[in-house]
Amino acid sequence: MYCFFSRFVFFLFFSFPLLADTLNYVEIGAIALSQKSNTEPMLFHADRSLSTLDGSPIVQKEVDPYLSFQYITQRDTQKITTILNEDNRLSLRVEGKTVGGEVFVRPSYEFKNPYQLTTARVSTLALETGASGIYKKSLANNDSVEWSYTVAHKKVFDDLLAQQLPSLQRDGYIHTLNFTWTNPFFKLTTGAFTTLHTMGEGENHQGLHFKLSSAYTINQFQIVASTGFTHTQYNGVNPFFGTSHRNNSFKGGISCEYDFSPKGYYLITGVTTHQTFSTLSFFDVSSNALFVGMGKNF
Repeated sequence: MYCFFSRFVFFLFFSFPLLADTLNYVEIGAIALSQKSNTEPMLFHADRSLSTLDGSPIVQKEVDPYLSFQYITQRDTQKITTILNEDNRLSLRVEGKTVGGEVFVRPSYEFKNPYQLTTARVSTLALETGASGIYKKSLANNDSVEWSYTVAHKKVFDDLLAQQLPSLQRDGYIHTLNFTWTNPFFKLTTGAFTTLHTMGEGENHQGLHFKLSSAYTINQFQIVASTGFTHTQYNGVNPFFGTSHRNNSFKGGISCEYDFSPKGYYLITGVTTHQTFSTLSFFDVSSNALFVGMGKNF
């Protein structure tokens, strides 16, 4: 989901303690989204009801606002960074020379019951909160490596699906172990995640993920490209389909930033894609987005 919590985000922006000495950047813009999904609601687009669980994913289109910013403060050997990204993830990261930590919160929408037929489905708030422990090490040639372990809790409010079928309870803890290698040319992240059987039997899952990104600067232009892959295996049987399933998800994107002012103002545009292929077609997702924004570096 893309930036459907703009009011919530602005509230966080103005009420979150400003721990930083420097506003690194702030950016606002809009995302034009075209999405085919049976499971992911959108903010402004009234979702159509499902007539069957075997049908093709619903096609939806809308334009959403987004806001992102970053604050940085330096305290001797400690660096404190507060980031709100375009995916509504607000995080506070503290880094020393070799160790650090992070806490974060990310709101989103999910359907109260994504399998509901005939009548229109209603969305509800889902909240993911978590904390990470970080160890990093600098290498030669400006390379660095980082290991992190994250524990996140997911809470779906007013979860009608869990009330009807406890085996599809979506609340639970997600554990993730990541390894990141960064050098002047690219950033590579790979890791594994698991729910450790804290969700309902039909929602327990584990998997692997991989992400590669690279940035290039040419005069006043900065180009950033990224690609990623996630494999997810669900352990329990989904009672609506009588079997478990696995998903393979691919994400990619490219953006171009143009610095048009010596005072730090810039324009940014880009495209992203997210494709999920599942052994159960109900969970297939095809999402493509074009975003345009304006920001200021400080």
